[in-house]
Amino acid sequence: MSAIFGIINKNGQPLDEQLIAKIQHVLLHRAIDGKGYWQDTTAFLGNHQLSVTALQQTGFTPPERGDLVITADARIDNRQELSSLLNIEPQLASTLSDSHLILAAYEKWAQDCVLHLEGEFAFAIFSKQTHTLFCATDHIGARPLYYYDTADAFIFASEIKGILALKKTPNTFNEESLIEYFFRHSDQSRTYNSEVFALRGGHTLTIDHNNAARISEYWAPQPLGKYHFSNDSDWAECLRDLLFKTIAYRLHTDMPVGITLSGGLDSSAVACIAGQILQQKNKPLYAFSTVLPEGYTGIETDERKYIGIVGQRVKNLEQTFVEDPGTGPLTNFEASFDMEDSIPNPFFYTDRALQQAMQQKGIRVALSGFGGDLLVSHKGNFVLYQLISQGKFKKAFTLLQESLSHESSFLQLLKTDYIAFTTFYKYYEASKNKDRIDWRTHTPLNQTFTDKYKSAIDHTPPKDQAAWMIQYISSGQMGRLLGNFANTFAAYNIEAATPLLDKNVMEFMLDVPVEQYRVGGSKRSLLRRAMEGILPPEIQWRADKQPYSPDYISRIIKEKEAINDLFNRPGHTSQYIAPERILSQLQSLQPAAGMTSGKDIAGIRIAQGVITAAFLKWLSENGYLFK
Repeated sequence: MSAIFGIINKNGQPLDEQLIAKIQHVLLHRAIDGKGYWQDTTAFLGNHQLSVTALQQTGFTPPERGDLVITADARIDNRQELSSLLNIEPQLASTLSDSHLILAAYEKWAQDCVLHLEGEFAFAIFSKQTHTLFCATDHIGARPLYYYDTADAFIFASEIKGILALKKTPNTFNEESLIEYFFRHSDQSRTYNSEVFALRGGHTLTIDHNNAARISEYWAPQPLGKYHFSNDSDWAECLRDLLFKTIAYRLHTDMPVGITLSGGLDSSAVACIAGQILQQKNKPLYAFSTVLPEGYTGIETDERKYIGIVGQRVKNLEQTFVEDPGTGPLTNFEASFDMEDSIPNPFFYTDRALQQAMQQKGIRVALSGFGGDLLVSHKGNFVLYQLISQGKFKKAFTLLQESLSHESSFLQLLKTDYIAFTTFYKYYEASKNKDRIDWRTHTPLNQTFTDKYKSAIDHTPPKDQAAWMIQYISSGQMGRLLGNFANTFAAYNIEAATPLLDKNVMEFMLDVPVEQYRVGGSKRSLLRRAMEGILPPEIQWRADKQPYSPDYISRIIKEKEAINDLFNRPGHTSQYIAPERILSQLQSLQPAAGMTSGKDIAGIRIAQGVITAAFLKWLSENGYLFK
């Protein structure tokens, strides 16, 4: 993924050449395959290119068409359809870069051009004559775009650090970013810097003739009624076809392709489909998996067995196991802070190890099953509750009967799939376990701080799956995660590819009847059925899953001394973090086998607390103000 950036002086003053040099230098690590710039007296646009196709090589120098100039980070999937609508001859269309196609679309439809684009993109188009700017991000927000707006200037960039290099006002920490980090509920246009904002997916931003910034939403997820089938098998087949199509879009490259493979349902499904597509091109698929060291004697187990099963099915799979011993949540955290556009996730050290291994193998496109369990392969625990709530008692009874063969007892099934979603159960659980810490809501944050954001913390997501999906996408949360994902991979010269969160797949999922998640009584039924004959049965129907980093608790325990030292160093953490919560829990932390329940994620919360404390200290050392 390329980096795009620009400066528009709104006051009419000539650009400062030193500022232009600064933003070029800060984002130089993204200029893997070339760099291109366009400049006039008061405006500057730049593109540092990471190319995975030959066409992208023709578009990194900002293209011009008459009055217009564009810089874009894009992969346009509907090139053929778009070229036809633009009356571009097929032979010429096959040579045009995505940037040229977007510019041609803007010439024809102006700001409505985004309604005709499919794929992933972030771009900015400047009018030399009117001195106006039009920016847009794709429907989901997979390609990030950040901006900083003052009365004198407008600055945008793919990475926050590009803006911070030029920003003249003091940097102030946005404390709401901590609520987002721990509770995943905040304004997704905000970043950890109070004056730097993210353009959310499905939105455009215009700097008009009066130098005013105007943001508009051009797409919002909603059920379209496009997909409607009477047979269960048709729903599964349609999902399979969509996945083949969306994965193929991400494989239009001659560069080496890799995948982060866990052996779970999502990443294995992507691996098996990608393997088939690449095998037809006589190309390998390189797999990278985090595992425990050979001969490990701890309680934890890894996914070597299931990864091996995938390798037996995908004949062109070339496997690399990544053990990465001796790392943890305090390993090289300053380098991770510098490349992230948010506070790193608790397993960032595992991400870095996989990305480094990919870079060493020359991988340029990295597939993953990221996000699948949130949507495409959701367990469907809510289905019974939702069917009964909608008065669909016959379907609910059928689901109960079918599910009993997969559950230990009728009462257990009724508890997990119906009673657990009721308001009564919420209060019952709170009363019954009032002396037990529920780590879903308990964090290392100070109580006085979290009390300020009680409404966000106590937010109850919709129990209707379609409503939850709409909220998750339209809020910008999905896009921000994908944008951060994109930038961390780009730091290793790799384009991230997350096909299970493709916009067209999301639109399909919004039309899917909820019972499709549990057809036959099996959880994650829709993707399991879609992968019939593609996934090995041992993967397709497996019911167990190991953590992403299986020994993460042991790694935290090994860093006890460093964690204690961290809280003895001065820094702006006391107003946000309660160190005693971390240090007391750290003493009783024990390694665990397999996945822990939501109530027992103390290890993850400790890692988050430690990373947050280190992040706040890093900001303080870099001159940030805290209010």
